[in-house]
Amino acid sequence: MRTVMLLLIILLLPSVSFAETSVDDGNALLKNCNTALNALDGKISATKGEAAFCAGICFGKIGGVVDAGKIINVFAESRGRNKQDVYCVPDDISTAQATRVVVKYLEEHSEDLHLRDTALIVTALKEAFPCK
Repeated sequence: MRTVMLLLIILLLPSVSFAETSVDDGNALLKNCNTALNALDGKISATKGEAAFCAGICFGKIGGVVDAGKIINVFAESRGRNKQDVYCVPDDISTAQATRVVVKYLEEHSEDLHLRDTALIVTALKEAFPCK
């Protein structure tokens, strides 16, 4: 459990924002991910600078959180413990698929978009891919 808390603290620590409006909240994540998915789906040009930038931010954050959960679980199992109650994203789920899961969660929980983006990603993945 300490390992889980430590990793979550490390993930969320950079969230300390000194600005009035955050670029690390759910609103910004939803915007970036919608732009990224629109480019992926061919609805907008993926070669546009903004689409590539948004995709990098979105896929980077979501991919990083997915990988962090996998690392926590591997570490726990290597120490003879059960998987931590974080989330268990299947290995065959792509970053794009995980992004669609997160976007769906954000759209269904718009009242939480003011919260830190990485915390929302963790919550969405926990809900969609609970460890069994």
